[in-house]
Amino acid sequence: MSEPATNAGMNTLVAVAIAPCGTGDELSAEVAEVVRVIRESGLPNRTTSMFTEIEGDWDEVMQVVRDATFVLANKGIRTEVVLKADIRPGFTDTMTGKLERMEAQIKKQEGSTMSIRDNLDISAYLVLGPENTLGRPVGDVVAQALDAGFTCIQVRSKVASAREIIALTGDAAQAIAQAGKTGQVALLIDDRLDCVLAAREQGIAVDGVHVGQSDIPVEVCRKLLGPDAIVGLSARCEEMLEYVKTADMSLVDYLGIGPLHETETKRDCGRAADGSIITKSFEDLAALHAASPVPIVVGGGVKTADLPQLKATGVDGFFVVSAVCSADDPYAAAKELVDTWQQA
Repeated sequence: MSEPATNAGMNTLVAVAIAPCGTGDELSAEVAEVVRVIRESGLPNRTTSMFTEIEGDWDEVMQVVRDATFVLANKGIRTEVVLKADIRPGFTDTMTGKLERMEAQIKKQEGSTMSIRDNLDISAYLVLGPENTLGRPVGDVVAQALDAGFTCIQVRSKVASAREIIALTGDAAQAIAQAGKTGQVALLIDDRLDCVLAAREQGIAVDGVHVGQSDIPVEVCRKLLGPDAIVGLSARCEEMLEYVKTADMSLVDYLGIGPLHETETKRDCGRAADGSIITKSFEDLAALHAASPVPIVVGGGVKTADLPQLKATGVDGFFVVSAVCSADDPYAAAKELVDTWQQA
């Protein structure tokens, strides 16, 4: 950025084209002489295909322009000079400063059109359905989690019908909108790609789907939902290590891994052949984080006390169900989780 000069000089930035009258590549030698004089002046300069920019005090800059012009004119060559000047008293480094400000504005404008997929935050991820909320409306629990700082919401139910899931998603979307977080907090549906498509058809702002490796393939999800949708994938940690080595990870936005502990909300997750629960060690999670090109969120019985060690593995977030949905005070439980993660 430009800064006021310590001695308020007449700072001048010129764009100048000095060339012999004529056309063709045979003039390149003369143009090279002009550019050499400018570069040897010691003033900041930059040459493009059309102009050379020079910056400095007015007298210094104009002296360089004169010297560069007369390197040809003194040879009896008719010389053409095209010059544009930007005079900014009290400033320096306008040659780079103007470009920096322009690039910053371009990035700002690009950021305003970025999709939620580009800004996905899975640091505090809530999974819920009507079977988890102790009779409380799903939308109310979502609203409390949002107030506490949760950043991603997934509607998941194994008992609700498709129509009910769509209605629940609408309730969650309304809570997100009322919190002023549409486009900031992602709203997903678990497994049910059909419900995502139907909800979108009804105008519900649902951002994508979360599937398992035995569900609808991520390739199909991406094709039907489009490039701006969020597609999450879950599987066992050991399966994921192999998956990230061979799969097209450009189709997936994040990986969901669990359980960290045995959990009542998804007792079919991570069972070995003998029926025992396969939980994930922090070492397993650190290894997967190192191998994965996409963010990782971990859940399954996660408690507040787990979060410092979980964050130390490098994973990008935690997901919970009962820790918030079954709490006497969902807001307080959610706030404690968010604060602990952020402070870890």
